Amino acid sequence: MSDIGCWPVALFHKDYHASHLGSNMEPELALIMLVFGFPSAIWPYKIARFEERLDGIGSRRSWSEIEPAEWKVGLTRVIGIGMTIIGAFGMFAG
Repeated sequence: MSDIGCWPVALFHKDYHASHLGSNMEPELALIMLVFGFPSAIWPYKIARFEERLDGIGSRRSWSEIEPAEWKVGLTRVIGIGMTIIGAFGMFAG
């Protein structure tokens, strides 16, 4: 399947067969998704606060005053859960 191309393009290729279904994720990518996704799912406030502090570099506000918005904390959790699920699937199903 590597000669066909990436998977969205491969779905429409004439040589694509249903037997190619399954996880094609590289184990390294799956591990990276687990390493970054799991902490984001478990500690979304701390991860979002760290991101906001990085965004605040150069600002006149002190680091102790910078707080993430509630939507950002929720989004960090959802993305972390998604990355963890995809990474786990890639590690164990591939």
